[in-house]
Amino acid sequence: MGESEFLAWQIYDRIEPFGAVRGDLQAGIIASVLGNLLATPDRALMPHDFILRMEDDGPGGLDEETALAKVAQLNALFGGQDLRADEHNR
Repeated sequence: MGESEFLAWQIYDRIEPFGAVRGDLQAGIIASVLGNLLATPDRALMPHDFILRMEDDGPGGLDEETALAKVAQLNALFGGQDLRADEHNR
């Protein structure tokens, strides 16, 4: 592939994204629609609420603490309970 063709593909991707980023956005849209059906009305969920941004997470991806914090945040948005406290009391 020549330089001009590569540049053309980059421009096309900015106008009409394709690949994993596009798939993440599509999945985020569906998740936000379903989430808004179940969530409390005080906060609207957006597609980006369901998309993990790996570029901010460094070369190893999400660390365990960050991943658990994101899961806890989503759990709270949907009115879930954190059962980890119950496990420690057994």
